[in-house]
Amino acid sequence: MISVAKVNVSPLDDALTKLRSSGPFDAHVLKQLEAFICTSDDAALYRMNPLVLADELGLPGPDTVRLFLHGAKSGLLTMHWELVCPHCGDIVQSFSALGKVTTHFDCRICSVAIEADLDDYVAVSFNVVDSIRPNRLAHPETLEIDDYLGVYRFAHAGKTLDGQPYRSVFMNLARGAAFVEPNTTQEFSFELEPGGTRIFDFAAESGLAIPVRGERAHAVQTVDIHFGAGGPRSVTTQLAPGPVLVRLHGDDRRRPCSISHFPHGWTMPPRVKDPLLTGKLLLNSPTFRRLFGAELIETASGLHIRDLTFLFTDLKGSTELYERVGDVRAFQLVSEHFQELDRVIAAHQGTIVKTIGDAVMATFMTPLDATLAALAMLDVIAAYNRQFGRDEVVLKIGIHAGAAIAVTQNDRLDYFGQTVNIAARVQGLAAAEEICVTEDVRRAPGLDELCARLHVASERAMIKGLSDRIQVYRLRPKAAKQAA
Repeated sequence: MISVAKVNVSPLDDALTKLRSSGPFDAHVLKQLEAFICTSDDAALYRMNPLVLADELGLPGPDTVRLFLHGAKSGLLTMHWELVCPHCGDIVQSFSALGKVTTHFDCRICSVAIEADLDDYVAVSFNVVDSIRPNRLAHPETLEIDDYLGVYRFAHAGKTLDGQPYRSVFMNLARGAAFVEPNTTQEFSFELEPGGTRIFDFAAESGLAIPVRGERAHAVQTVDIHFGAGGPRSVTTQLAPGPVLVRLHGDDRRRPCSISHFPHGWTMPPRVKDPLLTGKLLLNSPTFRRLFGAELIETASGLHIRDLTFLFTDLKGSTELYERVGDVRAFQLVSEHFQELDRVIAAHQGTIVKTIGDAVMATFMTPLDATLAALAMLDVIAAYNRQFGRDEVVLKIGIHAGAAIAVTQNDRLDYFGQTVNIAARVQGLAAAEEICVTEDVRRAPGLDELCARLHVASERAMIKGLSDRIQVYRLRPKAAKQAA
């Protein structure tokens, strides 16, 4: 059984003190977190998902993510980047830093190769620092086999349609499971039906499948499985329905193994996935960028994102602004406008990636969030200008959505690709106090209702770098001035 370990009070108090000073966290929430750490069993505290724990801590998901990120920075928690199989929910690999994440991986359980995009297959979880609260699951070699397979593995598998942990599907298929100790033999006897049986070595992440077909056997069939660096192997290539004795012969390494039987025609049942704190979501978090912006993506090809929304702003007439009010005053105005935009972007679940001169590059999870943020920007800058009695700062905004590559440039997280280029160039088409969006943005969920409240004009525009014109929509609030 998974235990409740003793908490080391002094380092816990030190970490919580740092956490309290790192942000305006509600005292009750911090008490809830402390109680959760002190009283939960090891399973609840291993690979914690802030989005799943949000209800338990009484916080919205984004606030819980922010709390956990500050917890990782304060020495209370450790952060782990995990490659998750989309089919079975198994964590194929886990890394202590973003820079170690690879661009593709193989789930040997499902026998599939997967491109590791940040949208779905790269997830982030948290553990309590071992010196504060030791956790047996962090040391899988100490576990009983049921805890290893039923708790340690398949942490992100979700639930079946009737609400059972999805890992129960795999447990129900198992006809035997054991840690095969070095130089020992484990035996399992059971009945086979037509279909197939599979022996999986979790130490080598390798399996051996043996089909079960033909006439029913009445005598016991013996299968000898030997383990080595390449995983399990056997001279048996086919079995008949009927009784079987499987003998697992260990080598010089302790190996967690399972024997599963798949009836003929069996398919993976549907599952309800838990919401994952994906790599894409985390890179889109202002808190993550502020606290962990120095995280490097070390793979030369970057990490793929299938769908992200990019927003670019720029100032109309910034050269004239510097000439009219002077460098010092203009710099102050530009800096203050950055602060205003930063608040609006964060309020709409976005984050600033970087500033480029007088321009802002930001990302959002959805086109609707980005468009709502763009409209709020126009409102905020209009209010900002009213204090001067003239339009000192005038925005132009462009939005595009699509695939991109997350990279490290100039020692900071950035994005690269055609989607980014188009978003920047669409912004270049915008007039003063205007939002230009592409077809991909205009057709996104929620935009029809939003655009019904706006002035919308469309055109086919030529974009540098593209051979064909693209559809562009010019959006203005209905009360906006028709500035040129």
